[in-house]
Amino acid sequence: MLLELDRALFHAANGLAGRWPLFDVAVSFCAESLIWLMGAAILTRCVFLIARRDRRAASELASVAHAGAAVVLALVGNWAFAHFIKFRHRPFEAFSDVHLLAAPPYGWQSFPSGHSAAAFAMAFSIFFVDRRFGTWLLCAAALVAASRVFAGVHYPLDVIAGACAGFGWAYLGRRTGQAMGDTKAFTPLVRLPRQRR
Repeated sequence: MLLELDRALFHAANGLAGRWPLFDVAVSFCAESLIWLMGAAILTRCVFLIARRDRRAASELASVAHAGAAVVLALVGNWAFAHFIKFRHRPFEAFSDVHLLAAPPYGWQSFPSGHSAAAFAMAFSIFFVDRRFGTWLLCAAALVAASRVFAGVHYPLDVIAGACAGFGWAYLGRRTGQAMGDTKAFTPLVRLPRQRR
């Protein structure tokens, strides 16, 4: 029943593809390139905070380290899941009427979505430290996830599972980093000015 609903939602979303050229271009960009723009935005913000000697820079750098680790863990976790558990093929391989708006991804496994896991791992890692910037990243991650469905490379449950996995890896990275005192480790890199007494 759940998988039938999942397939029905996929066809409803992917059925919008091919109708409006501008929509197709936006979906293609979000499905393939937005995740790279998210990473660039995170790194640019770190450089900006360091240049300003902002006191948040040490925790921001730590959150970037968490994000990088969470992305790697999300991708490795997805690969391990796909390698050991044969769940289902991608929509464009299962159905002949799919409008494919993104390049065919590497690997046949559809569940869970690697792009969604990586995007949400990045976004949540930053959100735990900076709510405002993290909220923007979460919105971008949601666009990445939704566009993977519209583009015909994932089912809705795939991206939901990917988002949950991304949150899990980000949370694990955050807790592990706190236990190891990683913010203090990054403090010398930002050369924070001394506080006035």
